[in-house]
Amino acid sequence: MSPVDVHFMNSHRAVFHRRAFARCARPPRRSGREGIARAGGTRAPDYDRDVRRKLFNLAAAVSLICFVTVGSAVAVGCWRQVNLGWCNAHVASSVWTSWGRLWWNGGIASGEAFATPLEQGAGGIWATVEPLPERGHVRIPGFIVRADQFGFRLLKGQFDGGDWTVVCVPAWAPLFVTAALPALWLHRRRRRTRRRARNLCPACGYDLRATPDRCPECGAASAAADTAARAGG
Repeated sequence: MSPVDVHFMNSHRAVFHRRAFARCARPPRRSGREGIARAGGTRAPDYDRDVRRKLFNLAAAVSLICFVTVGSAVAVGCWRQVNLGWCNAHVASSVWTSWGRLWWNGGIASGEAFATPLEQGAGGIWATVEPLPERGHVRIPGFIVRADQFGFRLLKGQFDGGDWTVVCVPAWAPLFVTAALPALWLHRRRRRTRRRARNLCPACGYDLRATPDRCPECGAASAAADTAARAGG
C-alpha cells in the first residue's frame, strides 16, 4: 500500500470518528412542546393541544346550537309556514320554512309593500305565521327558476319594483352540515374514554403501562398526571 493510500484511509477514518462523536454528543431531539418545557419556556407541554381541544369544543357547541335551531325550524315548518324578515328603506330580506325546506329571499324594497314594518318602529323586523300551502305546490308568481337540482332551487324575478333572488335549500343539507362537528366530538369523546379504560394514551393510543405519567410517543400527559397537575397548580 502506498503512502498516499494510507494517508487517504487515515483521513477518512478521522472524519468518520469525528462524525460519530458528534452524533453521540448531540442531545436527543425533542418534540416542540416537550422542547419548550425542557428549555424553560413559558408554555406547558400540553398547551397547544389544550387550546386546539377547547377551540374544537367551542366550534362543536356552536354547531350543535345551529343544528337544534335548524331542526326546530324544520319541525315547525311541517305544521305552519313561519316567515321572519327584516327591511329598511332600501333593501329587504326574509327566511321561512315550508314542508321541510328552508327558503331565503332578498332584494330591493323600493315600493310600499314594506312600509308597515318600518312604521311600527320594530327596526323593520317582522314575523308571520301562515297555514301551509298545498304540499309540493310552493309557487312564487313572476319568478323564473334559474336552477333546480337535488332539491336546491334558485329563482330570479321582479317584486315591488326591484330585482329579487329566492334560494330554496332542502332541510337535510343544513342539518347534515351542522351535525358534522357534534358527531365528530362525540366520536372523539368515546374514543378517549375507551383508551383511558385500556390504559392507553388518549391522544394517540400508545400503551402507557411502562410510562404511566406521559406518553413517550406524542408527549401527551396521561389522565391521572393531568388531573394531579391541575389540582396541584
